[in-house]
Amino acid sequence: KSVSNGKLAEHFLSAEIYEKAFCYLLKAGTEAVSAFAFPDALVLLEKALEIKPVGVDKKLELELYLQLATAYSAGSALVSAESMYREAIRAADCPLDPVFPHQRN
Repeated sequence: KSVSNGKLAEHFLSAEIYEKAFCYLLKAGTEAVSAFAFPDALVLLEKALEIKPVGVDKKLELELYLQLATAYSAGSALVSAESMYREAIRAADCPLDPVFPHQRN
């Protein structure tokens, strides 16, 4: 029988191995989002955000913010979702406002 990502996250949290705990929290949270278990996802992903290591890989950081935004959106926490989308844009090093051709009158 395999051990769940959530259980592995708990193990690494209790051992204060935060980099591994972060990765397993993100995996478990992503699985919860995929299963439409949004309240569970928020618990896991908010904990991942809380312990996010300094200098974490940008792809993992981006994934965290996108998963949080999805979970917040599903629960109608739209202000929080917008905040996470903005963090995702920042993490991806993209401009906040899309560039549209200017219309000339």
